[in-house]
Order: sequence, then structure tokens, then C-alpha cells
Amino acid sequence: MQAIVSIFCGGANDPAKVRQFQKTALNEHSWTPLDFGRKTQSYLVLSRLIQQCPIERLKVLEEIRLSRFPSVAHYHYFIERAKKEKSDLQADVTNGFYVIDNQGNLESTASTLVPFFSAIPAWTGFNTANPKSDVMSAELFKRSLYVFCGHGSGSDAVGGWGRLVRKGIKAHCHLIGCSSGRLREVGRTDPRGTPLKILDSGAPSCLSLLWSVTDRDIDRYTLRLYADWFAGKRSSQEPGASLARFIKQAEVACKLGPLNGGAVVNYGLVPCCTRVPQNWDKGLPKVINYSA
Repeated sequence: MQAIVSIFCGGANDPAKVRQFQKTALNEHSWTPLDFGRKTQSYLVLSRLIQQCPIERLKVLEEIRLSRFPSVAHYHYFIERAKKEKSDLQADVTNGFYVIDNQGNLESTASTLVPFFSAIPAWTGFNTANPKSDVMSAELFKRSLYVFCGHGSGSDAVGGWGRLVRKGIKAHCHLIGCSSGRLREVGRTDPRGTPLKILDSGAPSCLSLLWSVTDRDIDRYTLRLYADWFAGKRSSQEPGASLARFIKQAEVACKLGPLNGGAVVNYGLVPCCTRVPQNWDKGLPKVINYSA
């Protein structure tokens, strides 16, 4: 706790800042679960031993909006940056970009998702094709929301995520691919993985999957997630509907919700969707959820 206070207060033993931290941490939260979850965003900084555990799905945390940060220093940096750059907490739905089945071997994914994403006004993207890495880089620098649906983290679509570290990505990145959010241990160093590379590249958030999933279930989850998020109502204190409200709820679309939808976690800040265009649901199928 002393380390957290020190980081929050900038390392200075300033009584005024310590009192401010105590007020924020202890006095400004309502501990009624539903009220707390509705008004507050909470962040997890997890030990290397439990990075692969879906902590967000614990029963005691089901009403709380959750996201992950690799360290308290990351949290402090992004929160301070968001005070100056409002786009860090907002996903402009009129400024989206997608890549679907870039390897061309997921026919079900392409047939399910392309009609929806391609019909959203002002969105552009690629399906069953791999864009050039310089095109991808340019899109990530200027777009507000990037959605990838395919194998893994889509690193082949950008020429490797490592090449974009510290380059200033602006887009909120959603990587709907097997194990795209898995962090791997290499020796004694802290676990590393694509989500951390993306955060270190400047992106404010990265939605990704902790383990491998089945394609049809995660396709249904994807449609349910964006349908509910784009149509969601905002609270009085937010510019739009918060993504954190729908990450777990979208599991209802899956045949095996906890096994497939339960793999989805968010790293970094949690955006609210803004400027949702009319007719965004033109390509949405009439039935999304799994039915026997």
C-alpha cells in the first residue's frame, strides 16, 4: 500500500496529496456492489503466477467493471495521459477499421462477421487478405478503434507488434483471436505478450483472449459484444456506453460461455463508445445467440 501511495503522490511526502489519495481510495466509493460497478472502473495488477486466470469472472467481482494493467506505473501513466487526451477513454465508432480472417482459412468467421463490420458506415478494412504492414501502421495511427478477428493476435497483419513499440498507436485494439492476450514467461523476467507490446506502443487499450477458443462461439460472442456496446445507454457521468459493462454479458451468445467468452479480458483503459452512426446495425443478423 505504501508503494501505491508513493506512486500516486509522485514520490513526494506531501500530506495534501496523501489526503487526496485516501479520499479517492476510501471515501468516494459506494460499496453497494451494483452501485459500485455502475459508477466505478477498477483495475487489476496481477502477479505473474495468476496472469492466465480469468479473475474478472469471479462471482464476487461480477458487478464490477474491470481491466488489467501490467504494473501500477502503467496505470498511473495512462490515467494521467487520459486527463489530457480524452480519446484515450473514448472509441469513436465512426472511425473504425477491421481485419477479418486475414489468412483466408476461417470461412465461418468471414461469412459471419464481414457482413456486420463492412456495413458500419465509415468503416474500412480487409477480409480474407493480409494488408501491407505500412497500410496497417497508418490505420493504427489515425483510427479510433481497430478490430481483428482471425488466428492469434494478428501480428502477421502488422509485420510483428514489436516493430510498433513506442511509435504512438492511437487506436483501441481488439484482438479476437486464440491466445491473443496470453502473457508468456521467459526466464526470470516478468511475463510478456502482445497486449503489453500494444500498450507500450501507445494504444490506450487492448481487448484480447487468454486461451484458445472455438471459432463459431467466439464469432457469436463478437457480434453480441459490439451489438450490445454500440446500442448501450451511457450513464450520466460518461460520454457513452462503457465496454466493461458488456465483456462478460456477451457470453450469453456462446454455447460454452465460460470456456469461450470467458477468455476475453481487457488490458489498459476501458473506452466508452461515442458518435455511433445511424444504421450501424444494418449488417447484424436477426439471431445472434446460440440456440440448440
